[in-house]
Amino acid sequence: MQEGGPATAFERFIRLVATDANWERLDPRVRQRMLASAGTYFEKTTRTPGTHFAYLDHPDELAQTVRLFLSEVSDCQSSRSSQAS
Repeated sequence: MQEGGPATAFERFIRLVATDANWERLDPRVRQRMLASAGTYFEKTTRTPGTHFAYLDHPDELAQTVRLFLSEVSDCQSSRSSQAS
């Protein structure tokens, strides 16, 4: 994160877990949108309790974090849909 901020860190993370080839296969516009929202990814994941295996050591807290996230995303999508109408 110190060498380029959230976008650079997120790209490196995706390349690590999904491979460089899959990252490069993405449409450039999709990659750009993903990088533009990288800060949100790090903000949400840092709120998740426990280790990288939260589903094992904090399953209830992880479920609540996911519920809150999905609620926020759903609210955002609803707002966009109503604005587009």
